[in-house]
Amino acid sequence: AALNPNHQLPPVVQVTMVAIDEASAQRLTPADHTALLKAMEPLFKNAADYEADLKIGPATAAQPSLETLLVTRRINYRVFTTQIAIKGAKWSREQTN
Repeated sequence: AALNPNHQLPPVVQVTMVAIDEASAQRLTPADHTALLKAMEPLFKNAADYEADLKIGPATAAQPSLETLLVTRRINYRVFTTQIAIKGAKWSREQTN
């Protein structure tokens, strides 16, 4: 049977947070902030591209990764990633709607 995704939560969710330091945040002007947000728009649209969107080095020649964008702007950052189990969440292959 195919996986029935209706009204179901996954048993585990991956959460990633990118934090920048205070000195880097103070150096960002409103124009820098806007330019960084615009450069990040195409990132993290597809879960299959998650690793490429995050890692150092360009994902493609036209679109650099998040870490590359931060490094080129001399923004100090840390990446925190964890897996969170959702209690009571179950995947079901039962096809009832």
